[in-house]
Amino acid sequence: MINVVLVDDHRLFVEGVAALFSEDKMITISSTYSNGRELLADIDFIQADVLLLDIKMGQPDGIEILDRIKCHGVRWKVIMLSTFTEYRTVMACKQRGAHAFVAKHIGKDDLTRVIHRVVAGEIVFDDLLAPSQADSDRFQYFQRQYKITPREWEIMVLIKQQLTNQDISEALNLSIYTVETHRKNIMKKLDLRNALALHHFFQLHDL
Repeated sequence: MINVVLVDDHRLFVEGVAALFSEDKMITISSTYSNGRELLADIDFIQADVLLLDIKMGQPDGIEILDRIKCHGVRWKVIMLSTFTEYRTVMACKQRGAHAFVAKHIGKDDLTRVIHRVVAGEIVFDDLLAPSQADSDRFQYFQRQYKITPREWEIMVLIKQQLTNQDISEALNLSIYTVETHRKNIMKKLDLRNALALHHFFQLHDL
């Protein structure tokens, strides 16, 4: 039996997830918490295999809790929960050592698969970080029209999400100098002069 602890400040969501697994023979929601303070107060006494951790809670939020439990040395597999799957947020969780990230609209079967995968030692982020077909189509257009390379396109998407050069450097494991060089090449290929012009370009092309 896989013991799961759920932390979320929306009671209805907590009760819904607990009900979904109430008769499951492989996974049990062994305990629930409505905020991070309660979880941290019990951290030395919790026996769990997996922690389902909401991101958007009052202080401390899910990401801060993730930092704290990693420092504490607990060995739970941590699955982050969120209504939003913005790239910056997903990457922040991955970089801090979370084992998976799932959207709250996920179904029981998919959540079950993620839980089993992380217990087996997998890191489950690929589906959220992979480009959609729409993104792929847009890239093909920019590649033909402006000679944008795959790496430049990746950086363009992150710039659109308002990541700094430092953020992009960490997310893509590139040096700041390399990111800056790519950024200059992007501006040159798009015939743009400054960040404001780039922002307008993104809006015009629905990037």
